[in-house]
Amino acid sequence: MSFKTVCFLAFVSSAYSTSILKESIGDEEEEKVPSAASASCPEGWIESIEGCFYFAHTATGLIWREGQELCENLGGHLAEIKSEEQNTFLVSLAMFEENLIHRQSWQIGLSDQGHEGRWIWQHSTEDVEFVNWASGQPEGIYDDCACMDLENDYMWVAVRCDEPDYFGSPICMKDASEPTSTTASSTSTSTLPPTSSTSTPEHTSTSYFNRVELIGSGNSSYEGNVYAVNHDEFFGPVCDDGWGAAEANVVCRQLGFAGGFATTESQFGDVYTTNFAMDDIHCEGDEEHLQDCSYDSVDDCSIREGAGVICY
Repeated sequence: MSFKTVCFLAFVSSAYSTSILKESIGDEEEEKVPSAASASCPEGWIESIEGCFYFAHTATGLIWREGQELCENLGGHLAEIKSEEQNTFLVSLAMFEENLIHRQSWQIGLSDQGHEGRWIWQHSTEDVEFVNWASGQPEGIYDDCACMDLENDYMWVAVRCDEPDYFGSPICMKDASEPTSTTASSTSTSTLPPTSSTSTPEHTSTSYFNRVELIGSGNSSYEGNVYAVNHDEFFGPVCDDGWGAAEANVVCRQLGFAGGFATTESQFGDVYTTNFAMDDIHCEGDEEHLQDCSYDSVDDCSIREGAGVICY
């Protein structure tokens, strides 16, 4: 298991589990603790105690302003990182996304445009307090917007807001209670992720705990190798041992399709790790989620044994 994966797992385990927090407070306050499992996040967004997050990895080649607009059109805003814990969480997810899709720069909602040297979170209009600037940052009077950058270990760097010399993809954020906008962006020419209001099914499931995603060389909107979260809250590939029609149909229905065909032997490219989330899986066929099927979380599979689906 790579350092990136360990980092991701360690933090996700703490970020998504509210039991530790609840043990530290009284019974009267327990009902006030937000629960990731009960949060109401749109399709494809990641649930956390602090709200909903969406890594818009399909929105490539966006300048910062276009990333801000995309998040607003999805009913949210560019992510505002106001604590070390929240920063660690997003950095871990950024590492995980980079390991999967090689996205290296992520836009966040911080800017000093119009008030040089005074960095303000653009949605809440709050002055920045917690900071995670890379060495020598921020610099340049024309670099007025912020990104998390792989070359700086996902610390913050200042970039130009409106000039296409520094592209990235946005990290969107919204409260679980915020309404979801269905308005499409009219200014961006990039391919934007679908919203929950479209007729095309999402290729990820809603809740982190029931998360299923199709990844690989196919058209990931309806086909790909299957990745899922298991009962240990580990997100990874599903092994093709025991994989068949019943399992494929459960996955495809979970993603909003009518059904699907099973594929094996990593048909959509080798999976990225030998640490599988599920092995020897068996579904009856009527389960609501793949996570409801029986499976082992300890595997003996190789990167060429990924289970996949072609949904219809």
